[in-house]
Amino acid sequence: MLYVRAHHILGIGVALAVMTAVDGFFGSRVLELPAMAGGGSGLPMRRMLPLGFAAVGAGGLHSGMEQFERVAGAAVRKYELWHALVMFATTVLLIGGVEMATSDSRRTVTAVRALIIWWGLALVSGAAFGRWLSWVFPLITIFPLTYLQQNGRGEDRWWDWAQQPPSTLPCWVLAAIAVVIGAGAFAWTPWRRQRLTRAWTRA
Repeated sequence: MLYVRAHHILGIGVALAVMTAVDGFFGSRVLELPAMAGGGSGLPMRRMLPLGFAAVGAGGLHSGMEQFERVAGAAVRKYELWHALVMFATTVLLIGGVEMATSDSRRTVTAVRALIIWWGLALVSGAAFGRWLSWVFPLITIFPLTYLQQNGRGEDRWWDWAQQPPSTLPCWVLAAIAVVIGAGAFAWTPWRRQRLTRAWTRA
Protein backbone atom coordinates (compact mmCIF):
# COMPACT_ATOMS: atom_id res chain seq x y z
CA MET A 1 0.00 0.00 0.00
CA LEU A 2 1.29 3.47 -0.91
CA TYR A 3 0.50 4.85 2.55
CA VAL A 4 2.61 2.17 4.26
CA ARG A 5 5.57 2.70 1.92
CA ALA A 6 5.43 6.48 2.31
CA HIS A 7 5.62 6.22 6.10
CA HIS A 8 8.62 3.87 6.27
CA ILE A 9 6.87 1.45 8.61
CA LEU A 10 9.72 -1.06 8.44
CA GLY A 11 12.28 1.51 9.53
CA ILE A 12 10.09 2.68 12.39
CA GLY A 13 9.64 -0.93 13.51
CA VAL A 14 13.41 -1.49 13.51
CA ALA A 15 13.96 1.69 15.54
CA LEU A 16 11.37 0.64 18.12
CA ALA A 17 12.89 -2.84 18.33
CA VAL A 18 16.35 -1.38 18.95
CA MET A 19 15.06 0.94 21.69
CA THR A 20 13.18 -1.94 23.30
CA ALA A 21 16.40 -3.96 23.39
CA VAL A 22 18.31 -1.01 24.84
CA ASP A 23 15.62 -0.55 27.49
CA GLY A 24 15.69 -4.21 28.42
CA PHE A 25 19.46 -4.70 28.54
CA PHE A 26 20.77 -1.27 29.53
CA GLY A 27 17.78 0.57 31.01
CA SER A 28 18.95 0.03 34.59
CA ARG A 29 22.24 1.83 33.95
CA VAL A 30 22.34 4.85 36.26
CA LEU A 31 23.42 8.22 34.91
CA GLU A 32 24.90 10.56 37.51
CA LEU A 33 23.51 14.02 36.84
CA PRO A 34 24.05 17.36 38.60
CA ALA A 35 21.14 19.23 40.13
CA MET A 36 20.74 23.00 40.32
CA ALA A 37 19.80 22.66 43.99
CA GLY A 38 23.26 21.21 44.62
CA GLY A 39 24.78 17.78 44.65
CA GLY A 40 23.56 15.32 42.07
CA SER A 41 21.18 12.49 41.45
CA GLY A 42 21.27 9.08 39.87
CA LEU A 43 18.89 8.66 36.95
CA PRO A 44 18.28 5.20 35.49
CA MET A 45 18.46 5.41 31.71
CA ARG A 46 15.03 3.84 31.28
CA ARG A 47 13.34 6.84 32.88
CA MET A 48 14.19 8.89 29.79
CA LEU A 49 13.65 6.15 27.20
CA PRO A 50 9.87 6.70 26.90
CA LEU A 51 10.81 10.03 25.30
CA GLY A 52 12.53 8.16 22.48
CA PHE A 53 9.56 5.84 21.97
CA ALA A 54 7.18 8.82 21.78
CA ALA A 55 9.40 10.76 19.38
CA VAL A 56 9.84 7.78 17.05
CA GLY A 57 6.17 6.83 17.23
CA ALA A 58 4.89 10.33 16.51
CA GLY A 59 7.66 10.98 14.01
CA GLY A 60 6.51 7.89 12.12
CA LEU A 61 3.52 9.93 10.96
CA HIS A 62 5.90 11.85 8.70
CA SER A 63 6.05 10.85 5.07
CA GLY A 64 7.30 12.08 1.73
CA MET A 65 3.71 13.05 0.94
CA GLU A 66 3.18 15.00 4.15
CA GLN A 67 2.08 18.22 2.47
CA PHE A 68 -0.54 16.30 0.50
CA GLU A 69 -1.68 14.35 3.55
CA ARG A 70 -2.07 17.46 5.70
CA VAL A 71 -4.69 18.82 3.28
CA ALA A 72 -6.18 15.46 2.31
CA GLY A 73 -9.76 14.42 2.83
CA ALA A 74 -11.45 12.09 5.27
CA ALA A 75 -10.13 8.84 3.78
CA VAL A 76 -6.45 9.68 4.26
CA ARG A 77 -7.13 11.25 7.64
CA LYS A 78 -8.74 7.97 8.73
CA TYR A 79 -5.55 6.13 7.78
CA GLU A 80 -3.55 8.69 9.75
CA LEU A 81 -5.77 8.32 12.80
CA TRP A 82 -5.43 4.54 12.81
CA HIS A 83 -1.71 4.89 12.21
CA ALA A 84 -1.34 7.19 15.25
CA LEU A 85 -3.49 4.94 17.46
CA VAL A 86 -1.58 1.79 16.46
CA MET A 87 1.78 3.47 17.01
CA PHE A 88 0.69 4.76 20.40
CA ALA A 89 -0.64 1.36 21.48
CA THR A 90 2.55 -0.31 20.23
CA THR A 91 4.80 1.99 22.23
CA VAL A 92 2.65 1.52 25.34
CA LEU A 93 2.89 -2.27 24.99
CA LEU A 94 6.65 -2.15 24.40
CA ILE A 95 7.38 0.16 27.32
CA GLY A 96 4.92 -1.60 29.59
CA GLY A 97 6.21 -5.04 28.68
CA VAL A 98 9.86 -4.17 29.30
CA GLU A 99 9.10 -2.42 32.57
CA MET A 100 6.99 -5.29 33.86
CA ALA A 101 9.75 -7.74 32.96
CA THR A 102 12.60 -5.73 34.46
CA SER A 103 11.11 -3.71 37.34
CA ASP A 104 7.67 -3.60 38.95
CA SER A 105 4.12 -2.41 38.39
CA ARG A 106 4.71 1.02 39.98
CA ARG A 107 7.59 1.76 37.64
CA THR A 108 5.53 0.46 34.71
CA VAL A 109 2.72 2.92 35.42
CA THR A 110 5.19 5.79 35.82
CA ALA A 111 6.86 4.94 32.50
CA VAL A 112 3.53 4.75 30.65
CA ARG A 113 2.47 8.08 32.17
CA ALA A 114 5.72 9.66 30.97
CA LEU A 115 5.15 8.13 27.53
CA ILE A 116 1.67 9.69 27.34
CA ILE A 117 3.03 13.14 28.19
CA TRP A 118 5.87 12.91 25.69
CA TRP A 119 3.50 11.62 23.00
CA GLY A 120 1.32 14.69 23.48
CA LEU A 121 4.34 16.98 23.24
CA ALA A 122 5.60 15.11 20.18
CA LEU A 123 2.28 15.58 18.37
CA VAL A 124 2.33 19.31 19.18
CA SER A 125 5.93 19.55 18.00
CA GLY A 126 5.03 17.74 14.78
CA ALA A 127 2.15 20.10 14.13
CA ALA A 128 4.33 23.14 14.82
CA PHE A 129 7.54 22.22 12.98
CA GLY A 130 6.66 19.29 10.74
CA ARG A 131 6.26 15.69 11.78
CA TRP A 132 9.88 14.75 11.16
CA LEU A 133 10.69 17.21 13.98
CA SER A 134 8.32 15.61 16.47
CA TRP A 135 11.25 15.16 18.86
CA VAL A 136 11.84 18.90 19.44
CA PHE A 137 9.43 19.61 22.32
CA PRO A 138 10.07 16.27 24.07
CA LEU A 139 13.82 16.87 23.85
CA ILE A 140 13.48 20.30 25.42
CA THR A 141 12.02 18.71 28.55
CA ILE A 142 15.24 16.78 29.23
CA PHE A 143 16.84 19.85 30.79
CA PRO A 144 14.25 20.48 33.53
CA LEU A 145 13.73 16.77 34.13
CA THR A 146 17.42 16.08 34.67
CA TYR A 147 18.77 19.37 36.06
CA LEU A 148 15.88 21.14 37.79
CA GLN A 149 13.93 18.11 39.00
CA GLN A 150 14.90 18.39 42.68
CA ASN A 151 14.30 21.11 45.22
CA GLY A 152 16.73 22.29 47.90
CA ARG A 153 15.79 19.34 50.13
CA GLY A 154 16.71 16.81 47.46
CA GLU A 155 13.05 15.91 46.77
CA ASP A 156 11.64 15.40 43.30
CA ARG A 157 9.45 18.30 42.27
CA TRP A 158 5.72 17.75 41.77
CA TRP A 159 5.97 18.06 37.98
CA ASP A 160 8.73 15.47 37.53
CA TRP A 161 6.61 12.98 35.60
CA ALA A 162 9.59 10.72 34.90
CA GLN A 163 10.24 9.98 38.57
CA GLN A 164 7.20 10.84 40.69
CA PRO A 165 5.30 7.71 41.82
CA PRO A 166 2.04 6.65 40.13
CA SER A 167 -0.05 8.17 42.93
CA THR A 168 1.12 11.73 42.16
CA LEU A 169 -2.04 13.49 40.95
CA PRO A 170 -0.38 16.59 39.41
CA CYS A 171 1.56 14.38 36.99
CA TRP A 172 -1.68 12.73 35.87
CA VAL A 173 -3.14 16.20 35.32
CA LEU A 174 -0.15 16.94 33.10
CA ALA A 175 -0.80 13.68 31.25
CA ALA A 176 -4.45 14.63 30.69
CA ILE A 177 -3.40 18.06 29.40
CA ALA A 178 -0.87 16.42 27.09
CA VAL A 179 -3.57 14.14 25.67
CA VAL A 180 -5.88 17.09 24.99
CA ILE A 181 -3.28 19.34 23.36
CA GLY A 182 -1.77 16.42 21.44
CA ALA A 183 -5.14 15.35 20.06
CA GLY A 184 -5.94 18.96 19.22
CA ALA A 185 -2.65 19.41 17.39
CA PHE A 186 -3.21 16.20 15.44
CA ALA A 187 -6.73 17.27 14.45
CA TRP A 188 -5.81 20.88 13.63
CA THR A 189 -5.14 20.31 9.94
CA PRO A 190 -4.78 23.12 7.36
CA TRP A 191 -8.15 22.31 5.78
CA ARG A 192 -9.84 22.51 9.17
CA ARG A 193 -8.22 25.89 9.80
CA GLN A 194 -9.41 27.10 6.39
CA ARG A 195 -12.93 25.85 7.01
CA LEU A 196 -13.11 27.56 10.40
CA THR A 197 -11.64 30.74 8.94
CA ARG A 198 -14.29 30.80 6.21
CA ALA A 199 -17.02 30.15 8.75
CA TRP A 200 -15.68 32.96 10.94
CA THR A 201 -15.55 35.47 8.11
CA ARG A 202 -19.10 34.64 7.07
CA ALA A 203 -20.46 35.05 10.60
